[in-house]
Amino acid sequence: MSQRRFALYFAPEDGSALADFGWWWLGRRPDTTALQPLPDVGLDPTLQADLVADARRYGFHATLKAPFRLAEGTGAEALRDAVAAFARQRQPFVEPPFALADLHGFLAFRPQAPSPAIQALADDSVRAFDCFRAPPTDAERQKRLGASLTDQQREHIETWGYPYVFEDFRLHLTLTRRLRDAERAEVRAVLDRLSAPVLRDPVAFRSVCLFEQADADTPFVLAERFPFGG
Repeated sequence: MSQRRFALYFAPEDGSALADFGWWWLGRRPDTTALQPLPDVGLDPTLQADLVADARRYGFHATLKAPFRLAEGTGAEALRDAVAAFARQRQPFVEPPFALADLHGFLAFRPQAPSPAIQALADDSVRAFDCFRAPPTDAERQKRLGASLTDQQREHIETWGYPYVFEDFRLHLTLTRRLRDAERAEVRAVLDRLSAPVLRDPVAFRSVCLFEQADADTPFVLAERFPFGG
């Protein structure tokens, strides 16, 4: 069974303050597996590396369609064509500046208020590409079900392969792992200070991104960005 996985993500546009900050903070651009030194932000280097390890692996993004292996009878080129067609049918939109927020113990950039446009993009992404998703293995399914989930979220796993969809979706661009109580105040203060200038700008949704992971030991990489209406 191939370990190759794909995902549909929102990744901030190249040249935006949000993108520049995310790449700098994680020490990796999403279009390459090459790692850059993490910035000196005044945290203990060992703690800092641990904080961003998972987010660095996935790249700076917000999930629209969670990672999946390709279903039998589908292929990467067909998926690419489907994403291109999906993007052509959508119109760009702009959201108010995001905020630094605590989401279940993780720090992330999030919209400050619910957005019908973002919700529609996420909902449509889940539905449109589910035909490309291979059923989870027993191990993958048990890993998902092992989390602390509501009954509805467990139903989402059975139907869509991922618990946080539709009414349980919360768009977020992850910056840290789940923080421990003893480190929360220090890390939050650092990110509050560093991100304040970034969080003044509106956030443009002008494209959707197809990310790819070659195998379980390899980071996700931006395979292609598809402009809306393009």
